[in-house]
Amino acid sequence: MYDLANFTEADVANCGEALLSAASGASSMEEATYSMVRVLYENILDPATGETTTALVRFYKTHPYDQLDAELQAFARDIFGPTVTSDGLHCLCLLGTAGDIFEANDRAYSKIHQALPLASAELASGIPMLSPAIHQFGIDLSAVMRPDPALAGNVSLNPFYVPEAQGSPEMAVQNVSVPERNKEIFEGMAQYAGEFVVQYDLKSLLGFGGLLSSGELFFIFIMTKIPVPRSVAETLKGLAGYVKDAVEPFVGNKVFA
Repeated sequence: MYDLANFTEADVANCGEALLSAASGASSMEEATYSMVRVLYENILDPATGETTTALVRFYKTHPYDQLDAELQAFARDIFGPTVTSDGLHCLCLLGTAGDIFEANDRAYSKIHQALPLASAELASGIPMLSPAIHQFGIDLSAVMRPDPALAGNVSLNPFYVPEAQGSPEMAVQNVSVPERNKEIFEGMAQYAGEFVVQYDLKSLLGFGGLLSSGELFFIFIMTKIPVPRSVAETLKGLAGYVKDAVEPFVGNKVFA
């Protein structure tokens, strides 16, 4: 059990080993990430009640559009329309997910996040939570859109941290100059996320991640039911190295189950 309100360096080591153990034997990156997000969701608990203090835990990774299967390519085109082309395009893909509601436990139920095309800086900057997260991670958006393997060993990402989720500007559409079709989609995303936060009285947003050897971004995103101090968010980022070690063997190999 891990107390997110008092997550220590010792917890990082213990939890990190638990993540590696959960991912061992996986036959794909997707399978490994599902196992890891479940470890976090099921074991971050309120020490007084034993109830989970996370409402949603998700793993995302950028991935080349032309390496997605036909179904995910069609998903990206259907959502984002003519802005989707295959010329060096990368998408932000949801791989692993676990949460309180039924739909949060299978990426196939996501109506938006299965494959978000990063077709332009303008488009990517408008995606709720994504642009603020990249900014807080301390990585340039261009490096996310066009991954550079040379950066992989030279970049250490800061944590993503929003102390108060309700009414947070990070969850709103970030750039109203995006095309009208995309703006409507982004507004829908922001509205759904905002309603989810209010309905379940969620408190803080957390994220940590890194760059794989391919230069592709990965990160784990957490919505919490308790307020989390910044110091815990800083400590939590120590898990990124363990997560990277767990998924790195699947880079250039079998990513999707």
